[in-house]
Amino acid sequence: MKIVHVHFGNGPIPPPKYGGTERIIWNLAKYQRQAGHDVGVLAKTWVGKDTAIKFRRYDPHSNLDTQLDSDVDIVHFHSPGSYDIQVPYLCTEHGQSSAPTTHHKNTVYLSKSHAQIHHASFYIYNGLDWDDYGPPDFGQRRNVYHFLGKTSAPHKNLQGAIELANRANRVLYIMGNRWHESLRLNRNRYLGRVTDAEKGAIIARSLGMLAPIRWHEPFGLAMVESLYHGAPLFGTPLGSLPELVPDERVGMLTLNADELLIAMQEEDRYDSAVCHELAVSQFNAAKMSDRYIEAYDRVIRGQSLQSEPPHTDGSAGKLRGPFPA
Repeated sequence: MKIVHVHFGNGPIPPPKYGGTERIIWNLAKYQRQAGHDVGVLAKTWVGKDTAIKFRRYDPHSNLDTQLDSDVDIVHFHSPGSYDIQVPYLCTEHGQSSAPTTHHKNTVYLSKSHAQIHHASFYIYNGLDWDDYGPPDFGQRRNVYHFLGKTSAPHKNLQGAIELANRANRVLYIMGNRWHESLRLNRNRYLGRVTDAEKGAIIARSLGMLAPIRWHEPFGLAMVESLYHGAPLFGTPLGSLPELVPDERVGMLTLNADELLIAMQEEDRYDSAVCHELAVSQFNAAKMSDRYIEAYDRVIRGQSLQSEPPHTDGSAGKLRGPFPA
């Protein structure tokens, strides 16, 4: 099968530190090539060294059809839309719209919750290449908490994570894009953007990831990375998080801060090995790639992935009430 992944964003593929969509594109291209498919990437910035993956720089001023080879079997757009091209295609919605939106019937969502929000049923979980992360270290003493994500995004709620850590009388290690002067560190530590190795070393010392999110998270790559390194999740039951925390041994989700703090103190309740196994078995790049190949085959045969055009009123992409409450 000849596959082309199309990305209109500015982030480099593969991302040197963080880049959720770019990391997924890289993992798909890599695993699909290893499975014997002819894989290309049409994007603005490519820093991959695998010459077997054919890269072409996307030109926003040229017709999209002219930038695709005539013998392509399927085009995978990593943003939703309806595209005027001559070959079959599907789209992945990597985000959450905050406005009323209708999507193409061949749109893939990232979790069951994400699909249901769009009145759809077909979804494929994101998967990571765990070889990139190295083996987890379960021998470290866990005595801190961590926050991993876009520190500047209100819906990620770093302020709520800081308040939880302070109330638990534990240091919070913060890994993310940039610091806001309005947030007081006190004894907590801001590390900025980190590599996979640096991330693993911090999470190996962590009692858990604090994720008091204030929106319906489509998936949550940072949460899965934390599980891989044996850290349970403590957060709100919004969006995909209940799908990532299906067992009380891998975390606790509640809208009540007092309940969350009680759960955080029950340290013997959580099992690092179970957290790790959940990430490895359910959210790996090979499984993700295989499911997309099945979806490509359906689209090539003229089938639609969704029975009706998916749509949403946009409320899931807006901030929920304050937390902690």
